[in-house]
Amino acid sequence: MLKADADYVKDYVFPITLSFFSALLGGLTAYYFNIRQEKIKIESEKCSAANSLMMLSFQMLNTLVAIKGNYIGMQFIHPVQRALVIPEILFNAGNVAFDIGKVSFIKQIPTANKTIIERFFLFFRCKILKRDLILPTNEEIGKTWRNIARIDAFLFNYNFALKTLTIRNQLDAEIRGRLAKKNLIFKPANELRIDDIIKEIGMGELSKYIDLTENLVSLIDFLIKEIDSFLNAFPVIAESNIELSKTKGASLVRFILNKPAYLASLIPILRPDYELTSQLVGMRKEETEKRYFYADWY
Repeated sequence: MLKADADYVKDYVFPITLSFFSALLGGLTAYYFNIRQEKIKIESEKCSAANSLMMLSFQMLNTLVAIKGNYIGMQFIHPVQRALVIPEILFNAGNVAFDIGKVSFIKQIPTANKTIIERFFLFFRCKILKRDLILPTNEEIGKTWRNIARIDAFLFNYNFALKTLTIRNQLDAEIRGRLAKKNLIFKPANELRIDDIIKEIGMGELSKYIDLTENLVSLIDFLIKEIDSFLNAFPVIAESNIELSKTKGASLVRFILNKPAYLASLIPILRPDYELTSQLVGMRKEETEKRYFYADWY
């Protein structure tokens, strides 16, 4: 009996090829799945870090508004009256710590959540036409919340404000105790005998007392304005560098800051008489104005 010729393609080549492509397809699928899972993890971590910073900043803002509530609406310009009208302020907030490197994903320009058309034009412009991206200048970036140094600055300044308040509280308690023994403080601020108070405290202690007070008042005003700006602007900026399609529905938290008491805290405290303040702290007027006023970033 004659045996049919073997079909090598069917019997050998095809099974081997099929096995190879099955393995290749399985490998590519696993690779794609792992890459996708890694991207989901990275984007989710970005969102989590940004939200942690938002929540921390909101807590900081609440603390500062509560502190300012002890002297909000102050109308005195005499530095001694200003210092004495602000009482010892109790608070239970501690220093904040945040790894600023966690928001290093913030770029100079939006990079995420682009439409297919936007991605096509970006590819065509940069890859085909070989044109550079149009980036904002360092000066322009510096005035926005894409400037990581600006974020780090208000975190540092918040801790500095709490430290300043702690030192001032200690000095305030000492000074009030001394004035109380002389019956120099049990009157409204506008009826206090300023000359007697200055004589009792002494110029050295008085200079330190005024300096701590004015530094604290101006810094808290500045920080409230900065953090308010941050809470309003940062969510849009952060989301522009996070692929929201890979965060399992998560997005940046938003805060509605429209309570009358809060809006009142955004109004800066009346500035002191810089001429008189400069005499009491031993500085030139220009130096005093610069020391007790924090300029905006923008």
